[in-house]
Amino acid sequence: MRVCKLMAGLAIALAASGTAAAGPCKLDQRAAARTTAGMDAELATANSADRRSAYDRYIALFDPGARVFGLVPDRIGTIEDVRKHYRAVFFELQNGTLVEDDRIVAGEMGAHRYHSMLTLNGTFDGVVAKDKPVTLRGQTFFRYGSDGRIVERWSNHDHAYRMGQLLGDKGRDEGARIAAQLNGPGLSEEQGYTFVTRFTNSFSRVEAPAQRRTEVAGMLADGLIVHGLNCGNAIKSDLLAHYDSLWMAFPDLHMQLVGEPMSGWSMVAFRWQARSSQRAPWRGQSPGYRTVATWRGQAIARLNGDSKITELWLNEEPVSFDR
Repeated sequence: MRVCKLMAGLAIALAASGTAAAGPCKLDQRAAARTTAGMDAELATANSADRRSAYDRYIALFDPGARVFGLVPDRIGTIEDVRKHYRAVFFELQNGTLVEDDRIVAGEMGAHRYHSMLTLNGTFDGVVAKDKPVTLRGQTFFRYGSDGRIVERWSNHDHAYRMGQLLGDKGRDEGARIAAQLNGPGLSEEQGYTFVTRFTNSFSRVEAPAQRRTEVAGMLADGLIVHGLNCGNAIKSDLLAHYDSLWMAFPDLHMQLVGEPMSGWSMVAFRWQARSSQRAPWRGQSPGYRTVATWRGQAIARLNGDSKITELWLNEEPVSFDR
């Protein structure tokens, strides 16, 4: 009874504060539109038949002061590193199409998983070949500036997969060494996937509400910055208040991943869908007999060494209702 009164009081407080009523911010929506347009332009440019013109246009997608991770070892890459790397990509790797297997966008941040089948005619990463088929695959995270150009980019390429095709077992070992140099310090790709699984499992602990909140709160750093929850940056307490209001109205809200998450450079990106019965009013929608709610969204998160979220970009859809 005491818990029920506490939660009821919390719901009233949330409604009064306006946290639960916060909606999508136009600034965040415009940022997401720029990110989407920027990622569309990258794909279209990479797949252009006129390689000379495409190369110049591809370089122009980057801000001159862009910070690029994953192209050169032991330092942050610059626009000159971008020029050098993509000169080889555009002119030594031929007859290919860049295929985007999945995309996640949240505000100024975007991530995609890709693959590309090409022919190596020349030299790439020290390997010389003629008419050699090779398939590339990997994941890339982007941050776009207000002018729609890339200001930060993190590449997590599967170098062992590529080098194994070119040089066999020796190549796989060499590719793993290249990946260790280029794919970033901090949490491994596997640790990122583990975090996403932990987060969605904890969010779905409908049988233990108090433990659910404690576990989710424990995965958020105290200095957390949240983008996309409302206009302006939000903090850890704002995000927890948002979740508290959702759990109050939809106590059996069960989160499941849609597609595979992405991970690299201590960042993760994932898409979710959650469904629940409605047990309390939500933004003017009263619960009815057998009302089922659906909540969808996308998120990109930066993690610290303790696997806690330090920065979070959200792209949440409004809750929809089936009766």
